[in-house]
Amino acid sequence: MKINMERIETRAQIVLNRTKRISKSAGNNIHKAGKKCLNFVEKHPELISIITLVYISLLTNKNALNQKWTNDLEDTERVQTSDDSTFSELLQEEQAINHIYPDERKSPCVHLYHLGENTFVRGGTEIEKEEFRKENNL
Repeated sequence: MKINMERIETRAQIVLNRTKRISKSAGNNIHKAGKKCLNFVEKHPELISIITLVYISLLTNKNALNQKWTNDLEDTERVQTSDDSTFSELLQEEQAINHIYPDERKSPCVHLYHLGENTFVRGGTEIEKEEFRKENNL
């Protein structure tokens, strides 16, 4: 396959010329729009001052709302902190209560407990554990 360098160069030149023409057109349009904007501002300065005042009032209201929301958030945090302290007090009271268990409690049923590859006998008294081992050939 033979590459035709002249054809590539002419296509590149065409693309370059189109790009220049579009860039000049865009630049001229931006320049014209800027002139129109400046002429408008020059003829109607009262509109610019009104727009500026509206913008400043919007910023002021936004700051006031932000301050109100901040205050509400701080109040919520204070209430939540007091709720947390009340909850922790209740926990401390419950922990302070001592349970009195009977001296002789019913032992749980003897059963196997697996930990990894090891197997253990849990629950019951030592005599019950021995009987369980004999019955199950452990």
